[in-house]
Amino acid sequence: MKIKHIDGKYRLIIDNLIKVIEARKNRDETLTIVIDGKKYRIKADKISENKFYIRVGDEEFTITFDAESKMYFINGEPYNVKIIKEKSTKTSKSIRIPFVKRGSHEVYSNCVVSPITGKIVSIHVNPGDKVNKGDVIAVIESMKIRNEISSDKSGVVKKIYYAPGQVVKKGEKIIELE
Repeated sequence: MKIKHIDGKYRLIIDNLIKVIEARKNRDETLTIVIDGKKYRIKADKISENKFYIRVGDEEFTITFDAESKMYFINGEPYNVKIIKEKSTKTSKSIRIPFVKRGSHEVYSNCVVSPITGKIVSIHVNPGDKVNKGDVIAVIESMKIRNEISSDKSGVVKKIYYAPGQVVKKGEKIIELE
């Protein structure tokens, strides 16, 4: 993938996490990124218009931008991401963006959101039920494939936003926990 005009300092915002990063394009079309004084080497390949394959060391990520919800999906998990170029472009450091591994579905900290658009096949919880991290809370069918949706946190079900048969979009709340 041809990378143009990337050198400089940026503010990377993923959900509520803010990092100042520096980036530099290398001769071999990879990127070097510095975050908190640590350097990362990144290789990026464009799969389609809004989808990229990223390799950071031994770790691999698929990143998809959904224009409708304006969200990025990193390995299927939704994130609000903003990258803002700082005004000063002269820097002696280089940067790479390792996509920060964080709990999934943090767009709404007390909710589990849908990582895909699809039809709700079943809801496995009721208001008042105790949910543990990793419990399957719903099944969503998308492109004739049934996907189990698991909770990324523990809590008590406060509200259920969808019923079986309804269509949920990527990034929308499925359940709210308290």
